[in-house]
Amino acid sequence: MVYFRKRLTPEVLGEINEMIVRDAKNRQEKEVKSKDDGDDSDDHPGAGGTSGTMIVDATCAPSNIRYPQDVSLLNEARENAEKILDVLHDSADGKKPRTYRQRARKDYLKYTRCRKHTAQMTRKAIGKQLTYELVRCGTVRSIRIGKQLRIPKQALIDYLSSVD
Repeated sequence: MVYFRKRLTPEVLGEINEMIVRDAKNRQEKEVKSKDDGDDSDDHPGAGGTSGTMIVDATCAPSNIRYPQDVSLLNEARENAEKILDVLHDSADGKKPRTYRQRARKDYLKYTRCRKHTAQMTRKAIGKQLTYELVRCGTVRSIRIGKQLRIPKQALIDYLSSVD
C-alpha cells in the first residue's frame, strides 16, 4: 500500500478522492429517490439490501525495517560518519584522524559472507563496529601496536564508568 501511495502524486490522489465523494453523493441521492417512490425493500430479507458490518484494518508497515541487532545499520552509520569526516576535514590541519575504515569494512564483510549468523557472531560484529566508532570519535583511548589496535584496560574502565 505504501509503495502505491508513494507512486501516486497528490493531484491524482485528490482526483480519486473527488471521484469517491461524487459516487457516494450519487448513491445517496438514488437512495433518497427510491425511498420517496415508496419502494421499500427493507421488508424483504432476500431483496439485495446490505446488512452487517464490515471491519477494515488499514494498518500497513513497510517490510524493510531494520532492527538494532542489524550489523548493516551500524556499518552504514560508520560509513556515513567517515564521509562526513572526509568532507569536514581541512587539509591545512594536517593528517586526518585514523578511522580504521579498511579494517572495519573487512570485518563487516567477513560477518556478512557467513551463511548462518549465530548470536555470538552478531554480538562480536556489533562490538567490533562500535569499537571502531568509539576509537574514531576519541571516546575510548587506544594504542596501536603494529597492525593491532589495543585498548588499555584502564581506558575501557574509564569509558564504562562514564556511561553509567
